[in-house]
Amino acid sequence: ANTLWAAGTLRHPQLAGAEVLRAAERLVKSSQLAPRHLATCLWGAARAHANAPDAEDVAEPLGALVRATADAVCAEGFDKERFIACDVSNVLWSFAALRWHPGQPVVDALARAAEALAPSFSPAEASAALCALATLLPAQKPCCTARGGARALAGHLADCAAPCGLQEAANALWAMASMRMHSLPVVAALWQRVKELAGEDGRNAADFPPAALCQLYQARWALCEEGGEYIDECDAAAALLPLEAAWRGAIPVPSALQKEVVEGARALLGAECELEAQVELGGGGAAISYRADVLVRLPGADKLLLEVDGPSHFLRPSLVSPTGATALRDRLLDASTRESGYRRAALRFDAWDSTCGDVAAREALLRRALLPSPATEPPTVQRSASSLRAEAATFVPSVRRTQ
Repeated sequence: ANTLWAAGTLRHPQLAGAEVLRAAERLVKSSQLAPRHLATCLWGAARAHANAPDAEDVAEPLGALVRATADAVCAEGFDKERFIACDVSNVLWSFAALRWHPGQPVVDALARAAEALAPSFSPAEASAALCALATLLPAQKPCCTARGGARALAGHLADCAAPCGLQEAANALWAMASMRMHSLPVVAALWQRVKELAGEDGRNAADFPPAALCQLYQARWALCEEGGEYIDECDAAAALLPLEAAWRGAIPVPSALQKEVVEGARALLGAECELEAQVELGGGGAAISYRADVLVRLPGADKLLLEVDGPSHFLRPSLVSPTGATALRDRLLDASTRESGYRRAALRFDAWDSTCGDVAAREALLRRALLPSPATEPPTVQRSASSLRAEAATFVPSVRRTQ
């Protein structure tokens, strides 16, 4: 546990190599780890490998440790009573950071523990747990225990919003937006906190870290689209006007998959394509600036915002359910494109990979994606499976623990 804690704290993946991960898995399976040690092992492994969980040398032992931890949390005899707030937060954070849905019973068990322990969570622990629950929620059943845990944490956070740091406020606001919890008192309190941190006339907003900036922008967008009367109460638009300029100033980095899809669309369909295109969308009466993966123009067709979704936009191990960030982006784009004269579509990485480079297969796939029939939707192209920018939207905070 201490070795993995050190690897996570130093973000040193070599220190959390395959042998260490397998040793941790054996200890978890043997029930020799107390909840504190179990949480420390998973947290260290997740933090050390979150940026490359599929690396060839660690993918198998890391997956085995994650599965063993999930089994342990729900195992008979596991002493959940000894969980403390930090442990619950770190286990939830670890699953979310690895984009690994451990199964509904596991998430529900952790959410119940979070609800019971909510008054003892620090702002950092509460915001981390909220962000994790929001990330995992799309794979849960609609009426799930996770929402109860999230509401309890949000209620506690409302009482301690004043000392929240920027990243804690951004994490929590993003999570509330993702879970459609715009009316909770904590939302107004946290927007007020962000406004204070932004300074007079928002002059400090341009110095906000990129991850926090992305989360706040998405939360503001959701509030504009769905908040109704709460947008005035939260004063989000006035507080975050400088965010648009900062968002526009971010440097886009197209993925190799995006470039391949664009080359195919140009060569096979004669489409005009613009990578990382900046567009203006309707946002409940407010203009929303959005950067699409690809803006596609075809003769005689509507302008199309195509999102090219790689594996990071879906929850492992199945890669079927979208992450919370993916689901949020879907929802907001569906609402905003209707008002702006665009269509939205998404192309999954596995649909593209399944063509194996065959020109005819790629042309057929692109035609189905870019020129969908109103009567049918191809099974390999999921219009509900797009996402916000992967590197920022899937960000989940890390809760440091003290040894």
